[in-house]
Amino acid sequence: MGHTFDEIRSGILSALFELYKQDKQILSINANERSITHRFAIYIEKEFPRWDTDCEYNRDGDAVKRGNSNCLILPDIIVHKRGRKGPNLIVIEAKKDSSSDLKKYQSKDKQKIEYHIQKYKYDFGLFIIFNVEKSPLSADLNWFDGESWENESINLEMHSKHD
Repeated sequence: MGHTFDEIRSGILSALFELYKQDKQILSINANERSITHRFAIYIEKEFPRWDTDCEYNRDGDAVKRGNSNCLILPDIIVHKRGRKGPNLIVIEAKKDSSSDLKKYQSKDKQKIEYHIQKYKYDFGLFIIFNVEKSPLSADLNWFDGESWENESINLEMHSKHD
């Protein structure tokens, strides 16, 4: 039931390009991060139809999901099977480059991804930065496989010209 990294990357990129194609306006007007991640999750769900895709999901089975300091942990998007046993495919945190505290949140969000992979056994993590203040519109993808981070940048406008 699991997917290889290449399959997950391909699905996420397809969802990202569909987000740009269908909802470019929310990116170009610098809409709220939740608006962007909500629309992104809709396209992710289409790429992984046998999985559950949820935004800011706060459950571990029936219990409230809490971190080490007993605080709530709400990943922006997760692709998983609901229930305590999972399996869990990918945990995603997102930010916009317009965030005034991007550096601070980037570190915290990456720690959140690492925590989810360790505690809840997600196969992969993704920290994505939507570059909405630059032209052309792009995204920086930071992938985590449980051991190391790998980065790539995607020009969303370049891809749309080839569709």
